[in-house]
Amino acid sequence: MRIWRIWLMGVALLLSGGGAMDVEAQEAKAESDEVKALREEMAAMRKELQAQIDLLKTQLIAKSAPAVVAAPTTAVGRDVEEFQEAVGPLPVKPSVKAATAPVPLPGVSASGAPAATVAASTKSAAGTTQPPVTTDGPGSFRFKGVQITPGGFFSLDSIYRSRAMANEVNTIFSQLPYSGAGLAHVSEWFASGRQSRFQFLAEGNTKFGKLTGYFETDFIGAGITSNNNQSNSYVLRQRQLWGQASFNSGWSFAGGQMWTLATEHRRGVEPRFESLPTVIDASQHIGYTWGRQGSVRVTKKLGSAVQAAFSLEQSQALFSATNAPNNFFLGSPGVPLGALNPTFNYTNNPAPDVLTKVAYDPVKGGVWRGHYELGGMVRFFRSRYYPTGSATPQSDTKAGGSFFASARVPVTQRLEIGAKVLAGRGVGRYGAATLPDVTVHPDGTLAPLTGAQGFLRAEFKATKNLDLFTYHGWEYMGRLYYRAGDGTLVGYAPPSMVNTGCETEAAPTSNNGFSPGTPSNCVGATRLLSAHSFGYTYRFYEGPAGRFQISAQYSHLRRNGWTGVGGTPQGINHFVYTSVRYYLP
Repeated sequence: MRIWRIWLMGVALLLSGGGAMDVEAQEAKAESDEVKALREEMAAMRKELQAQIDLLKTQLIAKSAPAVVAAPTTAVGRDVEEFQEAVGPLPVKPSVKAATAPVPLPGVSASGAPAATVAASTKSAAGTTQPPVTTDGPGSFRFKGVQITPGGFFSLDSIYRSRAMANEVNTIFSQLPYSGAGLAHVSEWFASGRQSRFQFLAEGNTKFGKLTGYFETDFIGAGITSNNNQSNSYVLRQRQLWGQASFNSGWSFAGGQMWTLATEHRRGVEPRFESLPTVIDASQHIGYTWGRQGSVRVTKKLGSAVQAAFSLEQSQALFSATNAPNNFFLGSPGVPLGALNPTFNYTNNPAPDVLTKVAYDPVKGGVWRGHYELGGMVRFFRSRYYPTGSATPQSDTKAGGSFFASARVPVTQRLEIGAKVLAGRGVGRYGAATLPDVTVHPDGTLAPLTGAQGFLRAEFKATKNLDLFTYHGWEYMGRLYYRAGDGTLVGYAPPSMVNTGCETEAAPTSNNGFSPGTPSNCVGATRLLSAHSFGYTYRFYEGPAGRFQISAQYSHLRRNGWTGVGGTPQGINHFVYTSVRYYLP
């Protein structure tokens, strides 16, 4: 329409002659004002649209940024972070030397600008240029109504032992050789990536509370064809696999394979919050109480600082005896078609292990003051025995149990110390050394053994990237024996046991080159195993791309046997570990 108007105006001007020039000027002026107003209106609309686009970008960046930038690697850092998650941010005591700075929201820089607009590179303390901090994607993804968070690490671990044990990164501490064994005179070194770990956490919110599922696996399992000759192919194994329902009332129910309730927690008593030592060995550390087994656990929050738990757990008895009679049994080798390993023995358990624990996490003035635990367990052991001179076999069940207590205290913001003790009858299985639980009477009935475990820890965050740690632990097993009708001493570590060959090196038993000598006259029942360790973990990088770290550890292990005929055997070993790991973000 505007073109036609201009055309008609032109015709009118031509018809009207020179007097039409004034009309043309007026029309041109009106047209210029109209165009100018239209342009200003378009510019305002463009500015408003760009502001809305910028706001939407900022919201998307904040939404996709992970809630936690990086998981703390020291015990103190982990505990404070998890407590903040449970009870809110904890105030930090003011320091004369340190100044406080505001903490930016996820996805927003300290200046308030979106994270994407922060400078393309930053300078580290050493002055080197670092890559820009970016958020390429969320740390979790959704599957229907569930949020799934993957995790894990890629690892290369090595171990050197001054006395060979034919173990890789999973040390069987109770098998430390006495000097009479051929392996005690050669060293060994192994390296592998079998501790590389993959895990998935599934979480879904419901009207009554929350549902949680957790899966964790590594490769410390050996198949029939597994070997170190060329491909070093070992099998995947289940570490943890459990589900949990948590209710708004403070109750929770969990079932599956998880760490035993006797294992110390960082806070509370629920699964996935255990306090593991910062060691490289997959068997943890002498004196540390642990186990991963099928469990059903019920927990209840009793206020903001106390939580209690009750657990039923898979049982298995470890047996040892000298001069045992042949009129009893307490289990049998596994049946492959029944999904059990035929090279291991399985006890006929009459009932699950029963455990209970109460944890106390005090907070004073908004500051976490430590973690304290008190618990106990009851266990049951059964044998089928055949009394002498009687045609009627009988079953006999014995009960064992223990108490345990632990404490972890933050001495400073950088140093944390802790201690744990467990003592009772029939509790060897729950220690890292897996000492025996029961022995046998001369009549074929079982007798639980008295044992104890202790563990001391100190963890120090020296710098932002460097953690130092030291641990000391011990496990004790008492001797228990009975005199049979013919005068023979029967049981665990009787004084009549023969130890004459424990200190004399035995010759190989075959010509195949893989049969080192084992002393034939050495019972050497263990009285005490002790170990002390120290080491460090250094993180080269920790940020949006994950965490890359190296660790090194030294451990000294000592084994003391009970005195028998021929003396009191002793053995020592020196371990040196190294580890390189890349943790997924």
